[in-house]
Amino acid sequence: MREDLIIGVIASLLATLITVIFTVLAIWILMKVMPGFRLLVRSFGRLSQLPLSGRYLASFKSEAGSYCFELYTIRRFFNLVWGDLIYIDDGTEKRYSFVGTIKNNILNGQFRNDYGNRSDTGSFSLRLVDRSETDDALFFVGKVIWVDDDTSKQLATDYVLERRAGIQVRGSASHGYGVFAVNKYLKGDVLFRFRGTETSTRTKYSIQKIGSEEVHLEPVTFGHFLNHSCQPNAKLRLTRDDGLEVVATKAINVSEEICVNYLDTESKLLHPFDCKCAASEHIV
Repeated sequence: MREDLIIGVIASLLATLITVIFTVLAIWILMKVMPGFRLLVRSFGRLSQLPLSGRYLASFKSEAGSYCFELYTIRRFFNLVWGDLIYIDDGTEKRYSFVGTIKNNILNGQFRNDYGNRSDTGSFSLRLVDRSETDDALFFVGKVIWVDDDTSKQLATDYVLERRAGIQVRGSASHGYGVFAVNKYLKGDVLFRFRGTETSTRTKYSIQKIGSEEVHLEPVTFGHFLNHSCQPNAKLRLTRDDGLEVVATKAINVSEEICVNYLDTESKLLHPFDCKCAASEHIV
């Protein structure tokens, strides 16, 4: 009886060993004959802890000198990344899909957009330069190349891609796009900070520098999408380094749009508009 038990255990161990050997051999053969399978296996071994998936905002200067913006939705499976991006230019949108890889904190990829009889393609190479240790904020910089179907090229070397903890740019029911809270905030909380390019010219999106009627800030990244409300839940405050921070003036819930009162900073509006916010009485 004992001998039968020993023989059974030995047979089970031999069967397990043979299965492992054949599995390893099969993986080795696949890696030799299939480059795609080799890339997938290696990506498992090089898994980075960088929490890459999420929504991002990209900004860069056009050839004309104005700022342009793109919204990214990035998904990740180990070192493989893919997703969608939307190019935004004053109501004009172009939608792209992209695929790429993340390796050694370098994000490389290619994107494509088919619309009508035209096809735009391009590539990007972005390097992680800042990562918050306390939240999911990420900041990439690098270059992007666009190629039209007529082979003309455009290059942006000052391309910035960032994700901020607690806020996102999304579609707004009454404003096109706006900044929305991802977390809950209390009155007095600093929601986010941003900087701008100083100019003496008032523009559609510029913010009059607090305490000066001659200097204006052309906001970069998230500040560009701050919308007006006649009953705002936030306000702008000048920082010591001449930047701006957005401060909650009341409790803000998840998915609530963050809005300010434009008249708090602007002595006049370059483009007056009929406010469509939910306030019972409008001041603009």
